[in-house]
Amino acid sequence: DDEQERQRIVSAGGEVREVNGHRRVFRAGKSFPGLGMARSFGDVSVKDCGVTELCTVVGPVPVPQGARVMVASDGVWDKLDEAQVLKENRGEDGSLANATASVAGVVAKAREAWQSTENGYCDDVTLVVCDLPAN
Repeated sequence: DDEQERQRIVSAGGEVREVNGHRRVFRAGKSFPGLGMARSFGDVSVKDCGVTELCTVVGPVPVPQGARVMVASDGVWDKLDEAQVLKENRGEDGSLANATASVAGVVAKAREAWQSTENGYCDDVTLVVCDLPAN
């Protein structure tokens, strides 16, 4: 709905069209990808349509020392809820799993959910985990 976003997409060779009451980004003259956002984390296949991963953060966002920050694409959140993602962040003994194991677990669960419910289709599943220092 933002004119500057629309202009960026058109300037890059994309189109914004309304489909079933929702604006979507397409390659000019094509029927795909039909992405429902102008800014997206992980959807690199639409960068040449003007979709960007750059975000606007309204803050400050308070994050305590020693916290784990997770940023995930909609391909994760469309299939996993917060409890499922948090479960993948814990080892068998309940302690915080290392970041690499957390990413592997969440991505595997999300892909499995996509495969089992979408006839083999899997949306972009991207996750970044950052453990902040405790001091």
